[in-house]
Amino acid sequence: MDHHMIEKYEKLWLYVASALIAILVLVTIGNVVNSAIPSVGNHHDHSLKKVDLTNLAATPFATPGLKQNASGEYELYMLSQAFMFNPPEVKVPAGKPITLYVTSTDVLHGLQIEKTNVNIEVLPGEVAKVTYTFKKPGTYRVGCNEYCGVGHANMMSKLIVEEAK
Repeated sequence: MDHHMIEKYEKLWLYVASALIAILVLVTIGNVVNSAIPSVGNHHDHSLKKVDLTNLAATPFATPGLKQNASGEYELYMLSQAFMFNPPEVKVPAGKPITLYVTSTDVLHGLQIEKTNVNIEVLPGEVAKVTYTFKKPGTYRVGCNEYCGVGHANMMSKLIVEEAK
């Protein structure tokens, strides 16, 4: 093969690679300028606030579980702690928005609900919030997806989604 032919292909490859890099840079700049890149702050309406772990009795986490507020909206308070979620099982209505508030009492945990895109990081003393509507009745397993210690693999809970009444 003639070495001039190789140079011709190498130049072509450099032009194609340079064009692809330029397109990538322009798309990235466009997304940053338009804030089109999803972030934890605006995905699923995540918001964080602090809770005093030494005084959980003064918070809604004192009695974790599903509650219906004065507006008729459903709020689910959950605690992540040493290899368990509290409550270990919750029944929620299908077709109704459920706002989940979760915090950790000890170490970093994760909370992932199977068959959904709910996947949040749970930090000690910080309240993670996500709103989700379960469209189909059924049982949804909830697991910790951040290694939290020797019992991590058994850290499970479940949500039982029932037909709305």
